[in-house]
Amino acid sequence: MRQAVTAVPMDAARGTRSDASRVVLFVGAHVLLALLMYQVPSVATLHAAVTITAGTFLAMSGRVDRAVYASAYIAGSEVLWRMREAAIFWESGKYAVLLIFLIALVRLRPVRAPALPVLYFLFLIPSIAVAPYDLLSDLARQQISFNLSGPAALAVSVCLLSQIQLGRREWLNTVIALAGPLAAIVTVAVYNTITVQTLNFTLNSNDVTSGGFGPNQVSAVLGLGALLTFLTGIEPWRSTLFKWTMLGIALVLATQSAMTFSRGGLYGVAGALIAGSWYLLRDRRARLPLGLTAIAFGAMVTLVILPQLDRLTHGMLVARFEMVSTTGRDKFARLDLDAFLTHPVSGLGPGGGAVSEARPGAAHTELTRLLAEHGLLGAGAVTLLFVMAFRALQGARAMRDKALVAALLAWSLLTMSHMAMRIVAPSLVFGLAFAIRATGAGTSRAWQWTAR
Repeated sequence: MRQAVTAVPMDAARGTRSDASRVVLFVGAHVLLALLMYQVPSVATLHAAVTITAGTFLAMSGRVDRAVYASAYIAGSEVLWRMREAAIFWESGKYAVLLIFLIALVRLRPVRAPALPVLYFLFLIPSIAVAPYDLLSDLARQQISFNLSGPAALAVSVCLLSQIQLGRREWLNTVIALAGPLAAIVTVAVYNTITVQTLNFTLNSNDVTSGGFGPNQVSAVLGLGALLTFLTGIEPWRSTLFKWTMLGIALVLATQSAMTFSRGGLYGVAGALIAGSWYLLRDRRARLPLGLTAIAFGAMVTLVILPQLDRLTHGMLVARFEMVSTTGRDKFARLDLDAFLTHPVSGLGPGGGAVSEARPGAAHTELTRLLAEHGLLGAGAVTLLFVMAFRALQGARAMRDKALVAALLAWSLLTMSHMAMRIVAPSLVFGLAFAIRATGAGTSRAWQWTAR
């Protein structure tokens, strides 16, 4: 039985002027936080510790919505913490979401563990026994943690979020929680760009415009923020001021995602919007808002933003996105498939592809990694991923719900295809698709809910 308790009036679910002010204040506070982090790096460690501690207590309070907000905030903050070198271990974001959702899951009554996500994760355990490293070594701990923490977070996200319903108000709060730390990432990246002494643009991803951190991760998480704020900004029941606020944030996030010169972020947004638009265009009430917003965005980008950015980057930005090379990811995927054909039953074990030098480094494509490192059970895990995605989409009834679910699933799977599960966001977003169902964010009623 999905947790849906007290219906709230429609007016309470609308995006109002106060909601727009709340977004601006929340985002503005994180701009100031980012500047402080840039000047005092230890602030990032303090922010991480306070965030994870607060999220844990919120999960223990019995309010599942607060657990979701905390996890969304952590998903937005994870790259920020890495960017500012917070003194926490690398996979803290994934384990924090895992812990918060496990606590929230236990607080649900009765406690249920859906079979598909549990099987998906259990299928990945046996190959640990054949991994080419000492299971008691630090290398084993690192490789198992790096490669299995993402799938674990995904499994627990689906277990919890498939049992609840996100109403309009809860969905809005989730998007806002994610947007705050993403604004901080943009601030760090911009500040780093304007203060650096030498800035060169090439046809490769750019560390400087990415805030001094991995462009693919920065690009991906900013792309997610652009996607969610855009989708929230075209919802017809929001006020005009609120819509323009969210669409403005989406434009800023998308612009900075492009400036990383890492193409995966915007490609993921494009793929997700195409998947969502397939359903939105079948809703007569959604066609006009979607069309007008797309035209306005297209005109703004084509006539104003892109010419300025191309001039700033001396033509390199457009040239970069015109490239069709996969920067070696296709080679990594082929090596994974070769490893699967060589070890089809057991696979190489989590991280075994890199340790055994079957591929030169960590996997970039999660689906082929599952085959190479987990063998036939990995193939079963891939199958279960798509079965779960199909069920999430099938469970959404209204076209707007289907559009949002399709966009979330598409973004998650596309992100896994070019950067595996290096960040927790794909796991969380995959799970969120299950919380938007019969009475979800796109339907005519909103719900408040709590664990019993």
